[in-house]
Amino acid sequence: MEKLKFLHEELKTNTYEPSAVRRVEIEKPDGGIRLLGIPTVKGRVVQQAVVNIIGSIFEETFHPSSYGYRPKLLQQQAVAKAERFMNRYGLEYVVDMDLSKCFDTLDHELIISTVS
Repeated sequence: MEKLKFLHEELKTNTYEPSAVRRVEIEKPDGGIRLLGIPTVKGRVVQQAVVNIIGSIFEETFHPSSYGYRPKLLQQQAVAKAERFMNRYGLEYVVDMDLSKCFDTLDHELIISTVS
C-alpha cells in the first residue's frame, strides 16, 4: 500500500518516470515473429489508471459497429449485429478485416500529441 501511495504522489507531482518495458519475441505459427512489450507492475498500474480516467472519453467516439478491444462487447454480439444487418438489408456477405501490423505502423508521436 505504501508503494501505491508513493506512486500516486509521483503522478500528482509530475515526477513519475516509467520503467523500461521488457521486450520479448514470440514465434508465430506462420514463421513470423510477434514483438511483445511487458511493462513492470508499476507501469501496468499507471496504464490501467490512465485507461480508467480517459477510457470513457474515447469510448463515446467509437463507431457503434466497432467491437474490437472494447469493454463489455463480445465477438458473439458482433456476429449477431452482422446477421441483423444482412437480414435487414438483404446482404450476402460480411467482411472481417484485421490490418496486419497496424499498431507497428501508427505514428505514435501524432497519437501522443492528439491525446495530450
